[in-house]
This record gives sequence, structure tokens and C-alpha cells, in this order.
Amino acid sequence: MAQTFDLSVLFKMVDRFSSPLKQAMHSFNKFSEQAKKANSVTRQFGMNVSDMGRKVRGFGAMLSVGVTLPLTLLAKSAIGVARDFDRSMNMVGAVTRTKIGDEIKPAFIELRKEAKRLGASTIFTTQQVADGM
Repeated sequence: MAQTFDLSVLFKMVDRFSSPLKQAMHSFNKFSEQAKKANSVTRQFGMNVSDMGRKVRGFGAMLSVGVTLPLTLLAKSAIGVARDFDRSMNMVGAVTRTKIGDEIKPAFIELRKEAKRLGASTIFTTQQVADGM
């Protein structure tokens, strides 16, 4: 027994599925385009973050050389000046016998104040005043 198919039923089925299939393909294509755009935006964001990281590293290096190094040298210089002034005043204390070891006499304190005052108010530094005492 041979079976016969009604081709009109087959065409109706194909016709019923073709519109939803076209819509699904259209939606998939839109989704694919959006995914490509998102990928491009994400890639650009990553490049911007990397660029910002390089700039921050460069800024840190600039700060180190441009700010930290000079401040360190300034502090070292200030410590050296204070050390040299104390050394000179210790010599003054030994010569005038106003500072012997840890014993400090009021006259030594006055000499020290006077050296600082003269260093601030004359063309000589406190170091030069202390050396001249």
C-alpha cells in the first residue's frame, strides 16, 4: 500500500515555522551585533585602564624624583646644619666651661640663644656665629 502525502499540509507547516524562524534569526543577529559592540567597549575600557596605570606609575616616579628626593636632601642638609651648630656650641661650652659633659650652666643656654639671634638678624649664619664665639 502506497502512502500519499498532501503537499499542501507540508507547505502550510513550513509557512507557519518560517516567520518565527525569521524573527529568531533577526533577534540572534541583533544580539550578535550588541555582543560585538560590548566587546569593543570592554576592550577600549581595558586599554584606558592600562593607559591610566602607566600614567600613575609615571606620576609616582616623577614624585619620587621631583618631590621626595629634594625633600630628603633638604632634611639631610637641615640635620647637618643643626649637627654642625651643636658641635660648634659644644666647643664654645668647653672653652668657656659653661657645658661640661651633661652639665649645662645657664650661661651656656644664653650663649646658644645669642648665637641663634645673631644668626637670624645678621649676615652670618648661626654656624658662623657659633664658630666665632
